[in-house]
Amino acid sequence: MTDEISPAALPPEASWSPDYWLFSAGQWTRLDHDPVPDTPTADGDWGQMLREAGFRPWYEVAAPPKAYNCPIPLELLVYERSTGHRPRFAVDLRNDLTLTVFCEELPDLMDLLAKWAPTVHALAAAAQIAKEQAE
Repeated sequence: MTDEISPAALPPEASWSPDYWLFSAGQWTRLDHDPVPDTPTADGDWGQMLREAGFRPWYEVAAPPKAYNCPIPLELLVYERSTGHRPRFAVDLRNDLTLTVFCEELPDLMDLLAKWAPTVHALAAAAQIAKEQAE
């Protein structure tokens, strides 16, 4: 006899809603709102939506699409907003899809990046190798 696990039935697509995750004081919580709402002026442009929500580029670890002819499928980008609005940081993980999480303050961001250090280190190394290869 084998124990098989059946996948749980998914709710109807119309009831799906994106999750907005906040990392604060070492804990993950779900936000009840989107810190980067779509606006009519942004017309679906993620960069424009970030700017309109007050976020500006702060840090990026990305490599060219290929290093040594191998695809580098992941980028990490951090955005900061200096306004009194919280969360203060947005962190994008990008490949074919962009996934975004939020950090309340700088210590939260640094804690999260430390937890993700192996990934961040690998991306930075790949970016350096690609840069040197291009030169």
